[in-house]
Amino acid sequence: IIQARDGSVLESILHEIQALLRMKSQHSHEDAAATNNKLSVLFSSLELIAMPGSFSRVIEMALSTTSRNDAEVKTSSVSLLISQLKSRRRIGFDGRGFVDLSTRLAKMPYQELTDLIGIGSLPIITKAIPDLLNQLPTSVCEGVLKNLWTLSQDEIIRNSSISSTEAFLLGLKKIMLDAVKNDPGSKQTISPAVLRALQKATIGYIFSDLCKNASP
Repeated sequence: IIQARDGSVLESILHEIQALLRMKSQHSHEDAAATNNKLSVLFSSLELIAMPGSFSRVIEMALSTTSRNDAEVKTSSVSLLISQLKSRRRIGFDGRGFVDLSTRLAKMPYQELTDLIGIGSLPIITKAIPDLLNQLPTSVCEGVLKNLWTLSQDEIIRNSSISSTEAFLLGLKKIMLDAVKNDPGSKQTISPAVLRALQKATIGYIFSDLCKNASP
């Protein structure tokens, strides 16, 4: 899927990732813990590198071939995915694969999503709303925002955890603060239509849900 310069460190990392994923896809349980640990470390090493969008298929494969109990691999996979939404794209590198995968995850029902990415990874996605909404068409943003909020509220109901709600609100706060600063040089310019949708959501279902689910 990905090619790197011959003899480069990146080439070595990618070859090792491919080998580890091949072992996982063949359901090889020999030293599975070591395999998962290596994969997590290698994924973490790529977070600061702008990868081509086709690498999203590698991340998706890692998620789909990893047991729900292997939280380390799932968390490192999601962290790598979200890091690519933030990366400066290199000339000739198309990052739409990461946006598409993030959007598909954001639209999943709670149980299906947490089975795929693990419960502990959900806050990573909900906190990433500034980076995700900034790269989506306005027509898609409102639905993604609504579903991410619904996911965070489902976590409260199902697991008595507010981690995803806190992460979502931190992401929302960042968008609002960036809008107030109105910095023309900011990389996180949100369209006026999306800002209006965020304001409508905040005074609408977000505020009412917070009141309803708040601890007495």
